Amino acid sequence: AAAAAAAATSTGAAAAAAKAGRKPSNKADPKDVRVSHVPPLHLGSASGSLSSSSSSLSSQASRAGPRKVSGGASASAGAAAGAVAARPSKSSPASSKGKSPMSPGNGSSEALLSSLPGASRLQIRNRHVTVFSPKDFVPPAEPEPQPPVSVELDFVHGYQGKRGRANLFELESGEIAYYISGFCILYSPESHTQRFYREHTGEVRCMTLHPSQPVFASGQAAGNNQDAKAHVRVWNWKNLETSTVVGMGFLRRAVVAVAFSALAPEILAVTDEDSNHTISLWNWNTGQQLAETRGHTETIICLAFNPVTGDLVTCGKQHIYFWSYGPAENDTADARKYVMTKKSGIFQTNDKPRYFLCVAFSPLGDTLTGDSNGNIYVWGRPMPSHVIVRVLSKIHEGGVFALTTTVHGFVTAGKDGWVRIWNWAYEKFTVQEGESNEVQVHAPVRCVTPAFTPKGFSLSQITIGTLTNCIMSMDASDRSVHTIIQGHSGDVSALCSSPTGDLVFSAGFDGVLVCWNPAEHRRVWAVKLRSEGDTEEEEMQATCITVVAEGDIVVGYTNGSFQILASDGTLKSNIYDRRQGVTCLAYSFAKNMLAVGGQDNLINVYDCAKWAKVGVCKGHSSAVADIDWSDDGQFLQSCANSVELLFWDAKTCQQIQQQAQLRDVVWETQHCHLGWSTQGIWNPGDDIADVASVERSLQLGLLAVGDSAGRVRLHRYPCWTNATAPRIAIGHTARVGGICFSGDSIVSAGSSDNAVVQWRLVDDEVPEAAEAAAAAAATAAATATTNP
Repeated sequence: AAAAAAAATSTGAAAAAAKAGRKPSNKADPKDVRVSHVPPLHLGSASGSLSSSSSSLSSQASRAGPRKVSGGASASAGAAAGAVAARPSKSSPASSKGKSPMSPGNGSSEALLSSLPGASRLQIRNRHVTVFSPKDFVPPAEPEPQPPVSVELDFVHGYQGKRGRANLFELESGEIAYYISGFCILYSPESHTQRFYREHTGEVRCMTLHPSQPVFASGQAAGNNQDAKAHVRVWNWKNLETSTVVGMGFLRRAVVAVAFSALAPEILAVTDEDSNHTISLWNWNTGQQLAETRGHTETIICLAFNPVTGDLVTCGKQHIYFWSYGPAENDTADARKYVMTKKSGIFQTNDKPRYFLCVAFSPLGDTLTGDSNGNIYVWGRPMPSHVIVRVLSKIHEGGVFALTTTVHGFVTAGKDGWVRIWNWAYEKFTVQEGESNEVQVHAPVRCVTPAFTPKGFSLSQITIGTLTNCIMSMDASDRSVHTIIQGHSGDVSALCSSPTGDLVFSAGFDGVLVCWNPAEHRRVWAVKLRSEGDTEEEEMQATCITVVAEGDIVVGYTNGSFQILASDGTLKSNIYDRRQGVTCLAYSFAKNMLAVGGQDNLINVYDCAKWAKVGVCKGHSSAVADIDWSDDGQFLQSCANSVELLFWDAKTCQQIQQQAQLRDVVWETQHCHLGWSTQGIWNPGDDIADVASVERSLQLGLLAVGDSAGRVRLHRYPCWTNATAPRIAIGHTARVGGICFSGDSIVSAGSSDNAVVQWRLVDDEVPEAAEAAAAAAATAAATATTNP
């Protein structure tokens, strides 16, 4: 790994092309994945033709400079290029036209290839590919240890407003609590830092705050593995410790709503997303179930206890119920059981909306509901039944998505992006001159919560969660709105870093391109992606991204086009010359060329000086997944979803069949998940879809892998054997579709969980160094004692 770090080239930080999605397939039997090494390869010293290129590689590493990892260690430029393949000689292998008997996929030819010196055969299911080590490598004496750095969660960008409701909370500590993916986050706007509750094993779907205790309840969905079962975790937000786990083994599909009772503080209500939309009551202190009942045949969206009457209110698609509960007749202290009974709301002459979307309560105990027609219904306390006593009609265009109440009034927000403040006379709040009782945030609003101040909750300062997965701060006194947490609201797999590594770019199916500054954990800018000349709100679904010369950004889309944008996100050009989606991008700094892979199995090559297509690489049998350029721009390597690794002459765009002759080529990037330097990322039982994204850092001697289980894996580079265990970071609840290095951090994009996550690389403490430091400290203390 140290030798690999020494071989960093000046372009080693080139922008990473985001990875294309791979269709999942049935799991293979563990015996169907094999890595056979002929023989195992040594990562130490090199000789012969490899050593002749050592000085060239070392000089490039010195120009790139060593990069320090947190803790002070730096990659040494003195360990020469033993772990990195040498540059190809000037006499490059001739490209071969037509089908070669040694082409990938031919069983007998692959057997012949794998018998050559330094060959390894990687087999995944019933497909296999032969890869070649650099020349003159010999087996290492002992297996290498894990990478000498650990991966720690640093910062999470995004908020789950698209699949969550009533999930934003202001705490007395000044922190804002919310969730995304498998993370429950406590964010401090003052210090711009985050704390995390990370005990969930699946996607968090709901969250609620106890009315009188420093306790949250958060519910998760069932996942794809046995550990990720639907359940609720009750935890203390001050020390982030778990108090109780509720519903494990009982809840079936996903917990979509939870609520604490104010009058019975030990009771927690839970809604499951099963076919019966089951509602259950629990004593969260003990984890004991108190009651369960069928909720409704239709979707339940909201669940809340009335803090005055103690009734439980549920509502959703074309229904609202008011529940009462009490001990059963055969109730005992050891096995306490409750009986639940419900009454439907009475609409009288009022229209029944298609959906009730939110619920809250007045200080007197009236129930307020917001619906899909833009109305607020006020339901009186039962006399003897729940009826509508007041209607605020059409106060929002579209649905009323959010509703929150205080002793002074209440706040509504909706699909129209307006936030409106009301008093308990059910009129818009009276404001002073220059202030406003309504503010537009230009995005559908999912959740609102008054800011916590020393005098209590404020109606003029409001924190907003949007349907676009952003968190904003609104001040009604001057109508200002500021984004404090930026997020993506669609699948996000397009991710890359700038050539210098100080910026990261992400784009997704929401048609938003974001520039991040990872060092400051902040968004630099965000733009909406549109077709050239398009004035409508058409979303461009981004699949991949890279950075080219002069800082221009290239983004590929599902419609087959790709765009060139300036470094500030301004659209410069749109190129549309294929009918199927773009899946991957790769740029050559040496030749100023761009390779564009697609769902049509083709790789188009462009001259970036005039953005003209100069050739097409044809040969893959399925969608192109990843592409890399050689360091000198003469060759391409590409892999496809059908377990293919092909090589190309960049000048002629012809396939190179004699792949063994390219074994010493230095590749500018390492995005291809198949190859000699990445074969160790594959484990028995893996399918081709299990590896979602790959990125290399030569400076750090590391290989980052995002997989379909949501894990970020950190391997040594080159990763030629799976005998060395990787470092693993867990947090995403979807496939990690994009991954890249930025300085001493890794940034990952969680596809359908919409999270962009920063992971900090921290040096492991070396035992010898720790012992030496302790001995030096002891000696210094003894000297100070004897010689005051």
